[in-house]
Amino acid sequence: MLTQTLEDEHQILQANNGLEAVRLAAAENPDVVILDLDMPVMDGVEAARQIKEQLPQLKIIAMTGQHNSENARMVKEICDAFLEKPFRVTELREAVKALLDY
Repeated sequence: MLTQTLEDEHQILQANNGLEAVRLAAAENPDVVILDLDMPVMDGVEAARQIKEQLPQLKIIAMTGQHNSENARMVKEICDAFLEKPFRVTELREAVKALLDY
């Protein structure tokens, strides 16, 4: 769904898990990373932390369907935007645009 939502306006790279997301971000240095907090191999909180350590200028949007307040607090400290599922497509587009226009 995310790819279909954004592919008309942006080049999209996909990772299948958190560790792959960290490696892909380091290799490709994208403008924005969108991370789900619930990922296999490495969760989104740790992936965001590692990405920001390697590329502090990189903008990260975190999203989750889990309403764990501790994870949400940690992610908000690390990431540049946070979306709770379910979210509207317009919210995602606005978050990406806001970070790219920063």
